[in-house]
Amino acid sequence: MQFGIVIFFLFSAYGISANYCTIYNDYDAVLLLATEFYPCRKFTTPCLILACIAAFYLVLLTIFSLVFSDRRKQSKFYDKVDEREQNYFGRISESDRKRWIASEYYRRERYGI
Repeated sequence: MQFGIVIFFLFSAYGISANYCTIYNDYDAVLLLATEFYPCRKFTTPCLILACIAAFYLVLLTIFSLVFSDRRKQSKFYDKVDEREQNYFGRISESDRKRWIASEYYRRERYGI
């Protein structure tokens, strides 16, 4: 997901180069069927610009992911988290949990939700 912008720019550059003849009306052959396409591909300046932007983002995101990697395992609080505290309900107190269950029961009985 992090490198989605790189894929977007590369796909855009490929799309422009694959549809060069359609975009610039630079093909002389006659198409006989509606399902035919122009068989030309030209790597123009807009394609080069998009490919350079994709390369720039690829380098930038790679450096960013190396510098700001996940450091939870190096945290001093990571060892204090129990297995039972992995979700929300394991972290709230017993009285809050009872209050939550009572309000859910009341809403279910009173309002039918």
